[in-house]
Amino acid sequence: MKYLIEEFQDIGYGSYKNWFASRQVERLYHLIEREEVSKEKANDIITYLKQVAKQYNNEVGATAQMSLAQYYAMQDKQEKVDELIESIEQRLTSIDNPKFKEDKWMRVKTRLESIKNRNEQTASMKDRDTLFYEVQPNMIDQMEIYKDDVGERRYRINVLLKKEYHPEFAVVTSKNIGNFLAVTYQEEMLASGLPTIQTGISEGRFSLGPYEKKKKAEQVLRRISD
Repeated sequence: MKYLIEEFQDIGYGSYKNWFASRQVERLYHLIEREEVSKEKANDIITYLKQVAKQYNNEVGATAQMSLAQYYAMQDKQEKVDELIESIEQRLTSIDNPKFKEDKWMRVKTRLESIKNRNEQTASMKDRDTLFYEVQPNMIDQMEIYKDDVGERRYRINVLLKKEYHPEFAVVTSKNIGNFLAVTYQEEMLASGLPTIQTGISEGRFSLGPYEKKKKAEQVLRRISD
């Protein structure tokens, strides 16, 4: 992909200038987001994206900045995100490609705002009581992945505990109404989303998520199935 980014500059014309090379930048970043590379390789990609952002004062460089902004947003490094947003806005003004700004930047900017809101919500949760409920593979009767029908249509995992665990789950959830529910496995939280316990859960059902990618949901499901 690096070859395609570097050697296919200025392909296309008008509103579609540099779209091909920009797409390769996005594909390279997605390797990190989808956790398809090692941590060391991910660091190498981030270093390369910084080089691209600095070297190319065009749509390709702007796309590299957008990728970096998303990376830092996921790391909850909002100060770096804000700096990149300002820089991207300035660069897009100099590029003067309204369609690129509309089709690419506005989509990414909306996602950055969504991640920021989620990070702020997660931070506020730290000050509230949380029920940490540890599960084991032998406790689970059924699991299935489904996609939300509303909002950003992310993926979740529906979980049904075996009947012998229903009474205990009902008791602990009844004692924690108003608190957050964090389901853990091997002392690690299985999802960043923490639902509020509205009532005692007597049927042993709960959901994990949300996950932006189906592959991530599948990884969690396999992990607690083994």
